[in-house]
Amino acid sequence: MGVESAQNAKGRELDPTITFPAELPITARVEEIAQALLANQVIVVAGETGSGKSTQLPKIALAAGLTNTGRVAHTQPRRIAARAVAERVAEELGTTIGDKVGFAIRFHDQVGPNTQIKVMTDGLLVAQLQRDKLLKEYSVIIVDEAHERSLNIDVLLGYLKQLLPKRPDLRVIITSATIDTARFAEHFDDAPVIEVSGRTYPVTIRYDEPEDGVDQATAICEAAETLLEETTGDILVFCSGEREIRDAEEALSDYFATQNLRGVGPEILPLFGRLSSADQHRVFQRSKRRRIVLATNVAETSITVPKIGSVIDPGVARISRFSKRSKVQRLPIEKISQASANQRSGRCGRIGPGICIRLYSEADFESREEFTDPEIRRTNLASVILLLASQNLGHIEDFPFLDPPDQRSIRASIALLEELGAVEPEEAGTTRWLTKVGRRLARIPTDPRLARMLIEADRCGALNEVLIIAAALSIQDPREFPAAHLGEAQASHNRFRHEHSDFLTLLNLWNYLSEERTQRSGSQFRKMCTAEFLHYLRIREWQDLVSQLRRTLRDLKMTAPDSAPTEDAIHQALLAGLLGHIGRREPDHRSKAKGERPQQGRYQGTRGTTFRIGRTSALSKATRQWVMAAELVETDQIWARVAAPIQPHWIEPLAQHLLRFSYGEPTWDESRGLAMVSERVTLLGLTIHEGRNVPYRRVDRPDARLFFIEMALLERAWDRDYEFLDNNAAQVAAVEALIARERQGVDLDTRERMADFYRGRLPESVTSTSEFDRWWTKARRDQPGLLSITTAELTQGIDLDPDEDAFPTSLNSSGAEWEIEYRFDPSHPFDGAMLKVPIGQLNLLRSADLVGLVPGHREALLEALVRSLPKSTRRALGPAPQVAQLAMEALPTDNADLLSAAREALARIAAVPISIDEFDLSKIPPHLVPTICVLNDNGEPLAVGKDLTDLRSQLDRHLREAVADAHGGQKHIHGMTTPTFGELKRSITIERNGLNVVGYPCLVDEETGVGVMLATSAEEQLENGWAGTRRFLMMASSSLRRDLRRRLTNAQQLQLAASPWGSDVAFISDLFESACDLLIGERGGPVFSQKEMSDLNRSGCAALGELTAGRLPVALGVVGAADAIGKDLRARTAAALRPSLADIADQANRLLYRGCLTGAGWDRHEDLFRYAVGMEHRLATLASRVDRDRDLTKRCQVLDLDIDRLAARGAETAVIEDLTWQMEELRLSLFAQTVGARSKVSEAKIRAAIAAQQTIG
Repeated sequence: MGVESAQNAKGRELDPTITFPAELPITARVEEIAQALLANQVIVVAGETGSGKSTQLPKIALAAGLTNTGRVAHTQPRRIAARAVAERVAEELGTTIGDKVGFAIRFHDQVGPNTQIKVMTDGLLVAQLQRDKLLKEYSVIIVDEAHERSLNIDVLLGYLKQLLPKRPDLRVIITSATIDTARFAEHFDDAPVIEVSGRTYPVTIRYDEPEDGVDQATAICEAAETLLEETTGDILVFCSGEREIRDAEEALSDYFATQNLRGVGPEILPLFGRLSSADQHRVFQRSKRRRIVLATNVAETSITVPKIGSVIDPGVARISRFSKRSKVQRLPIEKISQASANQRSGRCGRIGPGICIRLYSEADFESREEFTDPEIRRTNLASVILLLASQNLGHIEDFPFLDPPDQRSIRASIALLEELGAVEPEEAGTTRWLTKVGRRLARIPTDPRLARMLIEADRCGALNEVLIIAAALSIQDPREFPAAHLGEAQASHNRFRHEHSDFLTLLNLWNYLSEERTQRSGSQFRKMCTAEFLHYLRIREWQDLVSQLRRTLRDLKMTAPDSAPTEDAIHQALLAGLLGHIGRREPDHRSKAKGERPQQGRYQGTRGTTFRIGRTSALSKATRQWVMAAELVETDQIWARVAAPIQPHWIEPLAQHLLRFSYGEPTWDESRGLAMVSERVTLLGLTIHEGRNVPYRRVDRPDARLFFIEMALLERAWDRDYEFLDNNAAQVAAVEALIARERQGVDLDTRERMADFYRGRLPESVTSTSEFDRWWTKARRDQPGLLSITTAELTQGIDLDPDEDAFPTSLNSSGAEWEIEYRFDPSHPFDGAMLKVPIGQLNLLRSADLVGLVPGHREALLEALVRSLPKSTRRALGPAPQVAQLAMEALPTDNADLLSAAREALARIAAVPISIDEFDLSKIPPHLVPTICVLNDNGEPLAVGKDLTDLRSQLDRHLREAVADAHGGQKHIHGMTTPTFGELKRSITIERNGLNVVGYPCLVDEETGVGVMLATSAEEQLENGWAGTRRFLMMASSSLRRDLRRRLTNAQQLQLAASPWGSDVAFISDLFESACDLLIGERGGPVFSQKEMSDLNRSGCAALGELTAGRLPVALGVVGAADAIGKDLRARTAAALRPSLADIADQANRLLYRGCLTGAGWDRHEDLFRYAVGMEHRLATLASRVDRDRDLTKRCQVLDLDIDRLAARGAETAVIEDLTWQMEELRLSLFAQTVGARSKVSEAKIRAAIAAQQTIG
């Protein structure tokens, strides 16, 4: 049925059988209201309490015929009002409850099939929205007492605004006291407002603030006595709650029992929601006695109590309010607004002039808020969000509230619900947003934090204890600490103090109060509280709240068990609602700032906060690592109040939805056989666990599986030795060897191919050794080869067929065969070919064997050599690739010296001389330079490198031991003074461990004798054998040396003592050793038999005496010249001469040293003397030709440097010696022409010789 036009509405007649009491002010407006209702979807009816709105509006809807298609839903904010209104309407319509008129409150429903008017609490209608979103059951909805602006009323008003366009047939009546009716009209698109005036009489307001020390109950008694004397009607006393009503009832009864009243005393009647129906009815029944009605604020507007002539208003009420400080919803007793005070005083002007005594001052009244805040502004928005979500009424941001909450508060409340696990963030905006916990929270009418505690307490068997503690957290602390008696108060309260928990302190206090209450009367208990510094009204409030919560929880089938819970169980339940209020103790530290106090007892909290435990807490001086607090209060810093210690392992089960996990890099734990990862767990920014190791499969099972394959199956980092692992390793090694030999850039990663192989065969469930073992034990019974890869599988799609000649697997040289292994890994320092040589055969390896070791690499090596040449030479050759191809055709096919062959081939192509020195071998790619791997007897690497000389030097001791061991372990024959060594072979070859090991027997000089040893090479054999032969000759000619010494004068002996030789003995020995070398050289080298040595001793001794005696003058001349040069050098200090003097000193050190006669050789003694004389001459003429000498010195030094470079590049020793002697002759020709050179020599000639060697080399 749509909205009727005004004309049609006027024509509709009201049902004449329905009558309206003439004494009610609303009766005069019945017709107007009916017509407005017919013409509009929404009307607002405003009127004072007692005007008849609540009882007559549903009758008007009935009389106007608006119940033909549905019922009238008539909401009341309180159960007592719902019942009273229903009974009154039924009485006036001449029906019974359950017939035409019914009512429905929580857990009680008296509505029948014929019911046309259904009076209900507004909460029930809100709950019905979930089942019937269009409210099809109703044709008229009356929202009574809308001015109270309870949360349910605001939800209904918002929902109806959305519903009306969808239900054009629906009529809505909003009733209100004359408070801000324009807001309601505006909300419903300027709905018409009909005001119904009440019949009122003047009300006298008296302000009677009690004196200090007079409690509220006494003040009520005194005011009641005054009103009984001054007025004739009944008295209405407003109390804040059931407990306060009972206290006032007891106080009034006691008070009037002791007074001398004329006649019978007043009847005292309580009126509150939980009162039985019979007791509630007593208020409305006639009585001959005067009454004092003790009512909650239900009597402000919801119910009109008859015959009220006066009112006592203490000015307080229990008002639900969200505490921003403690973040919990509380029911504190607080001052009412001016509007509420006026509503209360208006209750006594109905039957005649009235008196209202306000138990507070007028100034207090004037200072109060004008209106009571709508509940939505006083409540935790989390509760509102829960309500909307539980009833599927949409999101709070989109809901059309009269007073929409601000976004910041909404976000904070949603964050709280997420913290409590009440909502699922990912499901926001859907019907799945509310979790199972959230749905339970919505059914518990208390703060969500406390409700969460109760739900957890129900689970862990601590409901009764947590209920008491939760109720205590909802009120102000009942313990008082007056400044004048602070010490006494603290001592009194310390009786209840729990050593470790402020929460359990509250429980101790409750137990004490419960016991004392049963032992004392009401007044005695009140006096006890005052004496023990306990706030009586707050204690009564606490007791009330516990009773209310207990009833609510019982209705929800939540009951406490018989057994007492543990303290841990209580704290874990509390923690469920306080996850955002936990903290971890920070390390204590002393501030370095002067005068600043040490930073101790600080806790790192969630969301980046830090706090300290309040000074009154049992934990204020404790050092507990983890704590939780009921509230965090910020003053000069953040303080935690009501705290208790917790265990960190309690947090995770309760906070799974809030925890954030971060992980380090996974690592392989070989002992466990699985991948582990370091885990960091945080709760709202607070670290709960730092760096604990957890199995990686918990974090990422697919990747943990790959990690297992990588480490266990590929790296074999586990203690298993399955057959398939060896098979696969062999297959991979063989294939990789083929790839490395050709170096053709084959696109085959064998490791990745193996990983793919295992990934394709291992089930997804295998991430660890134990899981693998269980699976493989079963799998291999049916498929034993499941995990064994074949060469075809490993090389699928790849062509591998290396040329055995181009890429040999071994080298045959010097009668030995050595393995060649290949590596293809450009990032590896030993990339390329690796020659494996046993230590015992290292002496057989030649440098020429290494260059060009791999024929398949020769062309690449040639190209690299071309690129390493100087730019001018490269320009003459042309493009490197083409030149390398041409040079390849000219190279020998054997394993000859590739560098020399390449130099010759490239020189022919370029038609210009090229020396080996021009090749910059540092530019050759590493893989083209073979690596030498020297193995010990067990086949294990001793050393690896690319320079043969370095390796021989590094492994000299190992090589000698290996050769000696191969030949029976006989390293030396020691200490021979006469030849007794038989005959020595030129070389000995022994097979050891399957290898041919070659040794070279020879004599060896032991200074005091001669020994026999095995040399590791022919070169070493020649050097040691020569020295050993010389030592035998020296020992045989000892008497000859003594004879020659006797020929020396004292002056000569003194000169020798100051010379480089240091003594005549050393000088004579040097001369004799030089003569010995002459004789050994004349016979063709060192001896290898005892007979040869004996013969040489005989013939040599006969010649040595004559040779040395004849050479003595020349040798002494060398000594004399050396002495003169030394003195002259020491005498000259001029700075200008220093370069030349340094050059002369260097020459003298090079030529004139201890042993120079032997070092230079017999044929060079006279040359030494000439060179020494030349140096003397140079020194004598130096002062007159300083500049010239310096210039010549530089030219000589350039040539010296070139010769040194030639030697470093491996030029033959004989060539270097010849060039060195030529330089000495050049110095004579440049610095001492008068001495005369041995042969014609020049700078140009020496340069040409050096260049020739570079070209040859």
